[in-house]
Amino acid sequence: MVFIHKKHLHWLVTTGLKEAVYWKTSMPKNVRCQLCPRNCLIKPDRFGFCNTRYNDDGVLKTAIWGKLLIPSIEPIETEAVYHYWPGVNILSLGNLGCNLACDFCQNYESSDINLLKEKYVKFYTPEEIVDLATELGMQVISFTYNDPVIWFEFVFETAKLAQKKGIKTLFKSAAFISAQATEKLTEVIDIFSISIKSFNPKTFSDMSKGSLDPVLEATKIIHRSSRHLEISNLIVTGLTDVVEEVRLLARWVKNELSDRVPVHFVRFHPAYKYTHVPRTPIEFLEEAKKVALQEGLQYIYIGNTYQNGHADTLCKNCGALLIQRFGLFTQVVDITQGGNCRVCGKKQEIELQPMNNAPSIRIDDMPMNKDAVWKWSNLDTRNLHLQIQNNSANDDFLVCEHINDNNEVIDHRIMKIPSNVGLRYAVGQVSDSEREVRIKYNGSISCQIVELLDRAHFPLETGAC
Repeated sequence: MVFIHKKHLHWLVTTGLKEAVYWKTSMPKNVRCQLCPRNCLIKPDRFGFCNTRYNDDGVLKTAIWGKLLIPSIEPIETEAVYHYWPGVNILSLGNLGCNLACDFCQNYESSDINLLKEKYVKFYTPEEIVDLATELGMQVISFTYNDPVIWFEFVFETAKLAQKKGIKTLFKSAAFISAQATEKLTEVIDIFSISIKSFNPKTFSDMSKGSLDPVLEATKIIHRSSRHLEISNLIVTGLTDVVEEVRLLARWVKNELSDRVPVHFVRFHPAYKYTHVPRTPIEFLEEAKKVALQEGLQYIYIGNTYQNGHADTLCKNCGALLIQRFGLFTQVVDITQGGNCRVCGKKQEIELQPMNNAPSIRIDDMPMNKDAVWKWSNLDTRNLHLQIQNNSANDDFLVCEHINDNNEVIDHRIMKIPSNVGLRYAVGQVSDSEREVRIKYNGSISCQIVELLDRAHFPLETGAC
């Protein structure tokens, strides 16, 4: 556990405490948190390991209710989800703190509360989040970035409300969570993307200060619930780049879950306290994929790379290319709306998004008087967040045009910006031939560019457009 600076302690306990779930009184004023396997014994006026759950005079309370980072709109593939509604945009939400303590944390700016600047925190209610998703036309809300286990109360209430509105929910987590809380989540969450950090119990414990067995148990509970499940494994240079670990993970998935559960081996970037090593070698990720296929898994993907074939989905019956991916750019190729291969007719383990008959928006109908250009000159930066603020009383739009070496538009995206709303939009290189992306908008919008080192990276510092 990291000691909380006094300024953060004051801010957390004076801005909207809410009674937590899963706890019991241990002594007259002590409480025992039961949300995650740590079962922290917390004295009055103290926090548990995660620095977010607080003993307020003998009552356990969450100090992060409704305290979110700015919402972002991203492809569902950001969350290592490839077999549920491929290519759909989702509304992603991040929160504060974590119940693990990984030295290589890819989003340490929000998971380490002592590093967080309060100016980046926005206050939302579950109703406001669901209303925002509805206004934006988002059909999936994702709880992600820092681990959503520790903001269980807000996640559950938001997901329950979203469920009533017909909006799907996604839970991206390391799943260091109690069995009872996992069971409860399966009542309201539609899609689970679980990160198994290491399949070596000692390595897992040393690098995360957690334990592997509860993660595996939670994952089995999710699989038994028949909710959509995908697994990812961040391959950290010098820690988890071990072939035998990959083999054990693949065997466990096949034996305890199913050979049809998609597994993603994800490339790591040096971060936080673990910066003395390079990014994961592509060669090891390719070897990991080969080993997992040898062990009998059917769907293996390599994440955070930009090489053809690493993230494509092929028909297991005839080998036809069903879905083609480059980074976060997804094209549905040879699969029907009903989920059948167009070449051989075989039913696939993929659910496509229902057809959307909303009218298309014409670029010509939108006057633009501001623009910016981002050139893809750094091979470590293939994705951006555009941090957008619409300060007018009217909805507005932003256009991104992807330009190739011949100065041709090879793809364009139009994004709605509701009035008086701030959002982030993920923009990624769509092919190796793309030279730059041109961003067009008008005077009522402010725009800042944030470089991303990975698909699920959420840096907080920004640069002007």
